[in-house]
Amino acid sequence: MQFSRIRIDCPAPVGFRVWCALRRSRLGRWSYRRRWRRSGAAFLLSYPKAGRTWVRLLLGKVLADHFGLDASFDDILALDHLHDLYPHVPLIEPRHDDYPQLKTPDELVARKDEYRHSRVILLVRDPRDLAVSAYFQMTRRRGKFSGSLGDFLRGPRGGIDTVIRFHNIWAACRNEPAAFLLVRYEDLRVDTARELRRMVDSLGLRKVGDDVLAAAVEYASFSNMRRQETSRDGSGPNRLDGGTAGDAESLKTRKGKVGGFAEYMTPEDAAWLTRRLEQELDPMYGYPYASDRPAPGVV
Repeated sequence: MQFSRIRIDCPAPVGFRVWCALRRSRLGRWSYRRRWRRSGAAFLLSYPKAGRTWVRLLLGKVLADHFGLDASFDDILALDHLHDLYPHVPLIEPRHDDYPQLKTPDELVARKDEYRHSRVILLVRDPRDLAVSAYFQMTRRRGKFSGSLGDFLRGPRGGIDTVIRFHNIWAACRNEPAAFLLVRYEDLRVDTARELRRMVDSLGLRKVGDDVLAAAVEYASFSNMRRQETSRDGSGPNRLDGGTAGDAESLKTRKGKVGGFAEYMTPEDAAWLTRRLEQELDPMYGYPYASDRPAPGVV
């Protein structure tokens, strides 16, 4: 099954729906759990467009400097590839857990027991900003959707129902991994070094100096990532390319702005979505939806 060919505004292929059912089954979860336990990986997980590329670069730079690696930008961005090149470096597997952007809420895996023996960092972002970024990803970069933003939000596959269900599943299952750390994109924007320290500590990395963290924050700055993306042709292994020529909204480093959803949603859509999140999103995530943008602070 080639997931890259699946459009979210069309019925999913039978093969994909069969895969979803198998993935939710006890046997499917056991298979994944056995695989990850054997690999000994820690995991950086998120719903797509939560800022995972940024965090990959932050953590990859920390590993490269802490262990004294001669690693390229592509190696650092890949993150898990560092372990392949240097086996003594801890394996951190970055994943869009469960391909949620392609699924209906009912197709999501409702247990997280495959991570029972693993450390997990779950990166989250205000679903309103996440939804806008995901919309441009699906329309401008991937060509998987052709409707309006309002249609995307209300769509059965990868829409806001899926986003809420994905995050509520993780809230209910947060005690299933061996270790679990919640990191909010908004908190990273307020104090990147502080949140990076939390991630490094949660991964069990010892004696990582503040100078290493500061260097990683500078290396992974938005301006440096934008410069790297716009100078690339998409042929590299990590697909940090410049999107469509002349279309700034197709960039992976599109804006990185907190609260930017209001620039793209109609007031009616923004109010509707905010009410849905206030009523349905698990309070574990700490987003105060009484205002029109999330307040910074550590969860």
